[in-house]
Amino acid sequence: MYTSASALLLKTAMQSFWNTYYTIADPFDGLVDVQQSTQETETRAFLGAAPMPEEWISDDNVKAANEYSYTAKNKAWKGGVRIPKNLIKFQQWDEIGRHVANLGEKARAHRTKKLSEMLNTGTVATGADDDPFFDTAHEWEGAEYTTAQNNDLTSVAADADFPTDLEFAAALRGMFDAFWSFKDDRGDPMTPNSDSPENFICMVPPKYRSIALRVMRADSLTGPLGSDLKGLFTVRVNPFLTAPTTTGKFYLCYSGSNHKPLILQEAGGLQFGDNLQGEEYRSRGSAVFDASWWGETIYGNYVTAVLHTFTE
Repeated sequence: MYTSASALLLKTAMQSFWNTYYTIADPFDGLVDVQQSTQETETRAFLGAAPMPEEWISDDNVKAANEYSYTAKNKAWKGGVRIPKNLIKFQQWDEIGRHVANLGEKARAHRTKKLSEMLNTGTVATGADDDPFFDTAHEWEGAEYTTAQNNDLTSVAADADFPTDLEFAAALRGMFDAFWSFKDDRGDPMTPNSDSPENFICMVPPKYRSIALRVMRADSLTGPLGSDLKGLFTVRVNPFLTAPTTTGKFYLCYSGSNHKPLILQEAGGLQFGDNLQGEEYRSRGSAVFDASWWGETIYGNYVTAVLHTFTE
């Protein structure tokens, strides 16, 4: 049972945690399919495309969709903070609130970090089609349409760490064109169903923030060339795209489809916990607050994400 003092402490902590957690911008907003899980390991079906209507010559014209699958095992994730007893004794609510709010920030960042790791390793880790998620030759096994498809683009820049606006714009045009060239496993176009700029997310590491915003906002680029890309996409900066393996890399993702680039499998969602009814708190006076969740991240459909790498 909570005492009046512990109840006030808990209220301060919970408000600080959740208010911070829900106000942090998520660079993966709209790019993740959240799927609930009820068992430790899930094997989920991934169905191919429906057939295009054909001339009705016989009643036996219904085709089964190709079925693919992926398996993911839920893992436990947890982080916590300890509040010293002197802060509680002298009711330092502001400092307690700031410390627990930082736990909320880290809990939110952990999801972003895990999803970012999927992008960072996407040229080697495989997706549902058994090819690397970013690959120059995607082919669906057993599909009617097997022509290789490319969502792993490259181009040369004078300096891969600091591409010019013309180099960055040229790379983006190729990424946009890739979306309109993708086909499903029956060979039918999978073109984006909306060209709203909110649906095209250009996700960049911090070093590309300025150049990406310039190409998105500028009326003209270096020289006499107009900017045909102005207002066609949205820039999101992701500080977790800074590992050495992401040198020269950025991403264009499409959020306007039922298909998503990434999948978040979770069992029950994020939980906020405390020790305020335990022996440690009663005997020592220090409080512990923690955040935990069960789940795992998985690759979704590669046709909603394109990687570009600058080389020198």
